[in-house]
Amino acid sequence: MLFDEFIPNFFNSFLLNAAGDPVIWPWLYSLIMDGILGGVGAVLGFVPQILVLFLLLAILEDVGYMSRIAFIMDRIFRRFGLSGKSFIPMLVATGCGVPGIMASRTIEQDRDRKMTIMTTGFIPCSAKMPIIGLFAGALFGNNPLVAVSAFFIGIAAVVISGIILKKFKTFAGEPAPFVMELPAYHLPSAHNVLRTTWDRGWSFIKR
Repeated sequence: MLFDEFIPNFFNSFLLNAAGDPVIWPWLYSLIMDGILGGVGAVLGFVPQILVLFLLLAILEDVGYMSRIAFIMDRIFRRFGLSGKSFIPMLVATGCGVPGIMASRTIEQDRDRKMTIMTTGFIPCSAKMPIIGLFAGALFGNNPLVAVSAFFIGIAAVVISGIILKKFKTFAGEPAPFVMELPAYHLPSAHNVLRTTWDRGWSFIKR
């Protein structure tokens, strides 16, 4: 709402009052409204939902749950060549693929990190949902099962691509042994949660 309506309408009114008829300076009007606001607004429009995702993930991390879920998923992920640490980037990628790929930097092993980066892109994120909805409406008559099946297709693509990548020499071998400290459960710290959310959100905006 903020980047789709309020800010464009504000600048549109400002330019009309300052320059009069936009036909006089069509290049300037188009540069600001279509170029700057259109391009930047398209990216910043994802910021609110990304911040909510980062906030929830920060809470889970601060209470000590994320380390445990990565440990639990390690046995499953090893069957198709990935480490349990790949689960966290893929979970983040359900909100947006960019921070999901960025989160793979925490994986120490180079082989596991590269495989995670190459497979995380198959996870359906919020930016892909309008495209999925477009194809569902155009080709399948707005069948709701199409959008739901897109997630399962994405997960299947991750599994299949992981199995295929294991066949290449670069990614051959077993994932690195899972070594991660499991902190005790505790109440989240508001300062830590907000600081982590801010750092990740600002990093997303800059990139």
